[in-house]
Amino acid sequence: MVHAAATSNLNLNLSPIDVVLIVIYFSFVLGIGFALKRGVKSSLDFFLAGRSLPAWVTGIGFISANIGAVELLGQSASGAQYGAAMVHYFWIGAIPAMVFLGIVMMPFYYGSKVRSVPEYLRLRFDPKAHLINAVTFVLGSILIAGVNLYALAIVLEALLGIPLLLAIVLSATFVLSYILLGGLTSAIYNEVMQFFVIMIGMVPLTIIALKESGGLGRLFHTLEAEHGTAFIHPWAGTGMAALVLLPGIGSGGDNLEYNQAIPALMAKYLPQGVLGVAVTGLLAAFMAGMAANVSSFNAVFTYDLWQDYLRPGRPDRYYLTVGRWATVGGVGLAVATALIASSFSNISNYLQTLFSFFNVPLFCAFIIGMFWPRASRSAGFWGILTGTLTAVTVYALYKQDVLTFRSDLQETMWGSISAFAVGAVSMVIVSLIEHPKTTEELHGLVYGMEIKDRSEVAKHPWYRSPVVLGLGVLGLNAALYVAVYAV
Repeated sequence: MVHAAATSNLNLNLSPIDVVLIVIYFSFVLGIGFALKRGVKSSLDFFLAGRSLPAWVTGIGFISANIGAVELLGQSASGAQYGAAMVHYFWIGAIPAMVFLGIVMMPFYYGSKVRSVPEYLRLRFDPKAHLINAVTFVLGSILIAGVNLYALAIVLEALLGIPLLLAIVLSATFVLSYILLGGLTSAIYNEVMQFFVIMIGMVPLTIIALKESGGLGRLFHTLEAEHGTAFIHPWAGTGMAALVLLPGIGSGGDNLEYNQAIPALMAKYLPQGVLGVAVTGLLAAFMAGMAANVSSFNAVFTYDLWQDYLRPGRPDRYYLTVGRWATVGGVGLAVATALIASSFSNISNYLQTLFSFFNVPLFCAFIIGMFWPRASRSAGFWGILTGTLTAVTVYALYKQDVLTFRSDLQETMWGSISAFAVGAVSMVIVSLIEHPKTTEELHGLVYGMEIKDRSEVAKHPWYRSPVVLGLGVLGLNAALYVAVYAV
């Protein structure tokens, strides 16, 4: 047995076969990067994969990028800390939002040929909206990349028994290597492989955790007796099972933190061989999440900041070089932000705070600009600025005990609501003062005026329609929610 006596309270004991599986996986990851290196000949190849990847590849890559630290470590940590209500962030929140993205918002990307969200905001509003969003997007991407990097380092620390800082640096170096080699193409193809590894590793863990808890019904009963009815309403899962199977988690002292719920369950219940697959799946998830954040960072930094404001009109090869250096710099900054994430016992709380700062004001500007043609040129800038300042102010007042909330989680909810409300009101006020853009200026940028991509114009069988597929996903989502809730 290979024993890893980590500096934390979490230890993972790996057999030789577990180690072999992990080494094979890392070899494949680097191999994909080297194999795709020759195909990166332009900035379009590096940042946007040449816009040539098959739909099934990009689809699986998108799903894999959304099974990172927040989903595995963060949601399980919040399940153990807050209970069943956390399921609403993804089951009721994220899944319908992704369907909305695919059916309504993606046509604007394909039709207008924009390369990023900031670029869309520049076309829809003005350069001020483009600049402020590019800055906040770059900052948010690096902070969230740090969360995935910290999560990856937690596992390496438990595996190798090395200090957390060294684990963070090693993790960052590995992810940097395969992004530099193959750009976004390498990141996406690795995410496809990582998706299947994640499923193979995490599904058995969920089944074993529920089985060891005595089944879903027994888990409900135990948690209800210990924490009250509200804690189990309306769902249970691996994160909640951690409370039963890992006594004392999150209680401080020598016990485990909430962030360690999933790795600790793996160490306690998975047999040799299966543990190696599960650990590999966990590492794959965090690398996929970090790679997605770093890839978006280097694209926005290079296209929307460097090219548009600092060094315009340079040859394409120049921007490819800038993009590679931006990747190095982004990973370096992620190391610093990983140390910020390490100060939170529940990284989901930290992530929800970041989302209230950066995502909510952006969503406010994007959705109003897309569906309200009257929104004027300056509205986007003021919506993002006032929304971000509002969220930051609510958080600062909460930390200074000026505002009181039941938990950090509740603060992020009210911070998000306040940010959206203030941003929306600001956009309306500015739009009523200024003249709106002309119909010609809004062509392809507002709902009802979008430019149809050739792939949309082509006839497909009804069962391949995005609308039909999206409604099917929503129906299945609702049916599973009702079925589990009925238990």
